[in-house]
This record gives sequence, C-alpha cells and structure tokens, in this order.
Amino acid sequence: MQRGLCSSRAGRSRYSRATGSQEGSAYAKALTASLARNFADASWLQVLLGGVTAAVGEEVFFRGFVQGQWGVLAGAVAFMIAHIGGRDIRIIGYWSLAQGLLLGWLYQATGNLLVPMVAHALFDMGAMVHFRRIMAGNPQPS
Repeated sequence: MQRGLCSSRAGRSRYSRATGSQEGSAYAKALTASLARNFADASWLQVLLGGVTAAVGEEVFFRGFVQGQWGVLAGAVAFMIAHIGGRDIRIIGYWSLAQGLLLGWLYQATGNLLVPMVAHALFDMGAMVHFRRIMAGNPQPS
C-alpha cells in the first residue's frame, strides 16, 4: 500500500507545523468563523446585491472573456487566483477552482452566460445567509 505525502498522523502534523495550518475540525471552525465575520452585519439588500453583482461581473469576465479566449481551464484557474485570500481563508481559493470548472462547464454546455450567473449568485447569496446565521450564534474558533 502506497502512502501519500501527508497520509500519516506524524506527516500531517509536520505539514501543519511547516505551513502554519490547523488540522481537521479546528481548522474548519476557524475557517467558518473567519468567513462568517465578513457577513455578520450584511443586510438582506446587501446579500441580494452582493450576490447578483459579484455573479454578473465575475461571470462576464471569467466565463465570457477569459473562457471565451483561452478555454474552461484558463477561466477556472483565473477565477481561483482571484479568490485566493489571506492564510485563514486560502482554501476558498482552492475551492474556487472546482467552482470555476463547474461554472465554466455550465456555460459551455448551455452557451448561455445567464446560467452560470444564476448558479453563482445563488451560491454566493446562500453562503452569505449561512454565515450570517452562524454569526447570530456568535461562534468562537476553538
């Protein structure tokens, strides 16, 4: 049986110390709290307008322009690079690669830029509502 770079507990601990990352649920809690703080005071109008404007602007650029010129993968990688934030939320940038591939596929499959715009807006608004609800419970990272 072949083991990956960080497949053992000791390997994961060394990786965590080397990169400054946290393990497992502690990291998930810290990430959730960090993201939730950004949306704690967002009004319903801000959730709506934030979701729609981000989706429209980003989809026009990443799918309409970048993907239109250089393909789905280029659009997804550019989308990921644009979403890499500080160390506490860096994983969101990596998730954005998968999301960019999905949104790119939706655009390629339908030929209609409105489809990834709606999917993107619904995702962003859902995330903002989710994080607002978390902050209503005032979570503290452990």
